[in-house]
Amino acid sequence: MLHRRPSPTITGLLTAVALVGATASEAWADDDALTPGTRPMFLDVGLGPTLFMGASGGGGSIRADDGFPRGKLQLEFGYHFSGDSSGPALGPNIEVSFGAPPRDVTGVEPGLKFWYDIQIGDVAFYLTPSAKLGYGALIYRSVAAHAFNIELGFEGRLIINDRGLVFFRPITVDMLAGEVGFGGASASGFAAFWDLMFGGGATF
Repeated sequence: MLHRRPSPTITGLLTAVALVGATASEAWADDDALTPGTRPMFLDVGLGPTLFMGASGGGGSIRADDGFPRGKLQLEFGYHFSGDSSGPALGPNIEVSFGAPPRDVTGVEPGLKFWYDIQIGDVAFYLTPSAKLGYGALIYRSVAAHAFNIELGFEGRLIINDRGLVFFRPITVDMLAGEVGFGGASASGFAAFWDLMFGGGATF
C-alpha cells in the first residue's frame, strides 16, 4: 500500500505557527498582558483570500489552474465549555466570499463550528484546529446553487489583556458537495477551496 507524504507546504505552515507560538511563550512569559485567557466566549471577524483548488461533477471537471482568486469575510461566535479561553468550543459561523468580474461568484456559507484551543506555555497563545458543518450557496448572475459545506482549519490565536483576540489561519480546506453549479446550477458535484484568514475580535 502506498502512503502519501504530507504536503511540504502544509508541514511548513504548521511548523512555522508552532515555532512562533513557542518563541512567543518564552518571550512573553512575564508579561501580564499575555496571561492565559479566563473568558469563555469570543466574537471575531476575519478577512482573507480564498483560492480555488478544483471541482468535478455533472458538468465535467475544473482544475485549480483554471480557477480564480476570490476574497472572503467571516463572522463567528464561540463558547468554551471549560469556562475559560482554552479547550473545546462551539458556535455559529457565517462566511461570505466574493470575486471580481467576469468571475463575480458570491458564496454564502452559514454553519456550526467546533474549535479546540490548545494553550502553548504559560501565555495566552493557542494552537486551534477547527471543523465546520453547514450550508453553502454559490450565486452567479442571480442563479443560486446549493450544497453541503464541510470546512477543516488550523490557526494560531493570541489573547491580549484577557480581552482582545487576534488570529492567523494559514490552513482552511473549504469543501462543497451538492449542486455546486459546474455545468449548470442543478449539476451535482464537489468543489474545494483553500482559505487564508486574518482577523481579530474580543473575549468576554
